[in-house]
Amino acid sequence: MKRIAFLILLIGFAKHLLAQPMASTNVLLFPYDPIYYMSDAENDIQQQSGEKDLKKIRNYFHEQSYDFVQRNLSRKYSCYAPMNDTSAAAYQLLVEVFKHTGYVMADPVVPDTSERKKLLSRLAFLKHNTEKSENEVNDDIDIAAEYHYIEDQKYLQASINKKELFKTIQNTYGSNYLVFLNQLEIKTDYINCIDASNKIYPRFVKMHYTIYNAQGAVVAGNTAIAEFKSSTSHFETIRNICFERVAEQISGDIENINRKNKSEESASD
Repeated sequence: MKRIAFLILLIGFAKHLLAQPMASTNVLLFPYDPIYYMSDAENDIQQQSGEKDLKKIRNYFHEQSYDFVQRNLSRKYSCYAPMNDTSAAAYQLLVEVFKHTGYVMADPVVPDTSERKKLLSRLAFLKHNTEKSENEVNDDIDIAAEYHYIEDQKYLQASINKKELFKTIQNTYGSNYLVFLNQLEIKTDYINCIDASNKIYPRFVKMHYTIYNAQGAVVAGNTAIAEFKSSTSHFETIRNICFERVAEQISGDIENINRKNKSEESASD
C-alpha cells in the first residue's frame, strides 16, 4: 500500500515537472578575477569574523558571490558555471576567455533603477569624504582616505578583444548570454552615520558585471548593490544579507532584456 502511494506521489511530481516551462535561455557565468576585489572594511570584517587569514575571507567572498549568482540564474534559466566544473574543458574555457578579457570604466548600459540611483547618490559622498579625511584621526576614516576611489557613476566593464570567441562559445555551449562578474567592492559611507556613539555606518556590497549576447554585443552592464550595517560585518552575515540581493539584480537584467526582445519581436510582426 505504501509503495502504491509512493508511486502515485512520484507520478504526480513528474507531471508537475513536465508542466513547467523548459528554460529557453542559456547563460554562461564567469567569475571575477580575485585581484579586482576591493574593500575599505577588512579590519572590521576580520575582527567581527574572528578570522585572521584575509586570504580565506577573500576566497570566501569570491566563491560565495559566484555561487549565489549561479543559483539565482538557475532558478529561471539554464546556467552553466565553469568555475564549479572540475573538467578539463571547463578549465580551458576559463583560460581562453580570461586570456582575451580586459577591463575598462564605462557608463552603465542598462538605466539605473530608482533603488540603485538612491544608493549611488549616497556612495558619492565617499569621494568628498576621502578628499577631506587626511586630518581625521579616526582609524576607519584613515582607511577610507587611502582607499582607491572609483567614480561611482561608472562601472568596471569586461571587454572581450577576440570577437571570434563568441561564435566558438555559441557553437559549443549554445549560450544566449555571457555574464561576467568583474569586480566585488565593499565600501563604507562615513558621512551618513547610523549610530555615532557606537560608530555604526552604512556599508555597501557592489558587484560590477557585464552581460553579452551571443553575437558579442554588450546588452547590460552595471553595478548590483546591497546595503548592510558596519556592525554586521561578519563575512557570513555579509553573504547572507547581500549576495542574494546582488544576484537578483543581475538576474533581473536578463529578464528585462528578454522582455524587451519579445516586445520588439511582437511589434515587428
